[in-house]
Amino acid sequence: MAGFSDQVAKISADLMGYAEDVFKESVQDLVAAAQQEGPSKNNPAGNGGRMRVDTGFLRASFLMSTTAMPAIDPEAKPPEDAGPNSIPYNGEEISAVIANAEIGGILYGGWTASYAAIREFGREGEPPDAFMRTAAQRWPEIVARNEEKLRGLLAQS
Repeated sequence: MAGFSDQVAKISADLMGYAEDVFKESVQDLVAAAQQEGPSKNNPAGNGGRMRVDTGFLRASFLMSTTAMPAIDPEAKPPEDAGPNSIPYNGEEISAVIANAEIGGILYGGWTASYAAIREFGREGEPPDAFMRTAAQRWPEIVARNEEKLRGLLAQS
């Protein structure tokens, strides 16, 4: 039979594991919210997000790291022959970085396409898409939703 201190240690470890689960799921959801397709010339209605997805190059340029902020590459542009949605986004690398992240650590995420800042912040004559800022503003809501999902799962077990 485990002693009281062993029981407290197990509960503490379980709670840290739950907190880590909420953190990692929330980061995944934050990235998904920022990457969600918004209105564009190919999809005027969008899919509920704010990111214009014409060729898919901007969305595919998203990188995440635990060591440094991904830098915008001034030469990074879609190929001239890129068709609508022809450049796929593969989030597996992003998911791997998130899976290996630790609570208390830093995750850096950013888009490397040459025009990423223009899409985010706009420029004279072009309004901002604000896909990153809008998603970041939802962080408390995203975390709360994932906490609630975890509470529901724990209540069922």
